[in-house]
Amino acid sequence: MKKVALFALIVILLTGCGSPGSPTLTDSEMATQVAGILTGMPTNTVVGTVQPTPKVVNNNPNPSDTPEVVNDTPAAAEEGLTPTKTPKNTSVPGTPTDTLTPSVTPTPSNTPPDTDPRNKLGNASDTDPMDNATKWVWPTGKDTFTSNGFTSGYMWMTGISTKPGWVVSRTELTNAYIEMKAKTEACSGLDAYGLIFRVPVLRQADRGYLFGITCDGHYGLWKWDGKVAPNGQRTWLINWKASNYIVTGKNQVNRLGVMTIGSRIIVYVNGYLLDEVKDTSYSEGFLGVFVDPDQTTNFTYRIEEISFWKNATP
Repeated sequence: MKKVALFALIVILLTGCGSPGSPTLTDSEMATQVAGILTGMPTNTVVGTVQPTPKVVNNNPNPSDTPEVVNDTPAAAEEGLTPTKTPKNTSVPGTPTDTLTPSVTPTPSNTPPDTDPRNKLGNASDTDPMDNATKWVWPTGKDTFTSNGFTSGYMWMTGISTKPGWVVSRTELTNAYIEMKAKTEACSGLDAYGLIFRVPVLRQADRGYLFGITCDGHYGLWKWDGKVAPNGQRTWLINWKASNYIVTGKNQVNRLGVMTIGSRIIVYVNGYLLDEVKDTSYSEGFLGVFVDPDQTTNFTYRIEEISFWKNATP
């Protein structure tokens, strides 16, 4: 019914808003213009740059209404992954639990580690080279939290708020190994980026898991439930930990990997196994990417490729 009303409104505008003396459109010409207008309008079937919305989370929280960080996952607690500190604000999911030594950067090697799933699993089930938005149907544009688009063979993602934001594609997975190749631009500290996965509802994209790394070499894994009143709830599965396998600093390339097998979530960076936890909150869902500025205004990174291997095992 809404589509019919919208179509009728467009036709009225096209037929009634012309200047005196302008030529009358034929049925064919009118149909062409209506199609052009509809094509240029936003659609509700593709999620744009999605964030916890004001219906779920206060986008300008006071210290008193910052979501409490809890760990309600028995499996995570049993494995000693209870967060050690609470976030300082909603833009930073946590405080690092350990400190990197200066200039910790792995020595590049042409020989991948034995744990590298990319080399063990063979050809990917599917790969998006990120040349444009069409293959996996990526939303692009700008909202309160992020701005993103495609250029020169990659998708750039910019955080324009002090809070994290994400975009979600139409790629839906259950059990799989997912790997993203990304490159930082100017960054520092806990400027973070990574994958959001097992997002249950595409149009809302207010729940799911997020795995990311930071400019200074930390990694973390948490789940977000934007439906928890009043401001949503973030639950740590892995609080920020330092890793020597993360290539730190600006203009650096890293490969982030996540393997999901039922309740198991296994995370990798540059082919190296980092950690594993168990959680049963979300069993399947859609795949996307996120950005979370901390130190750098308009922190931007580039997504050069994303691949997945269905039903992968370590």
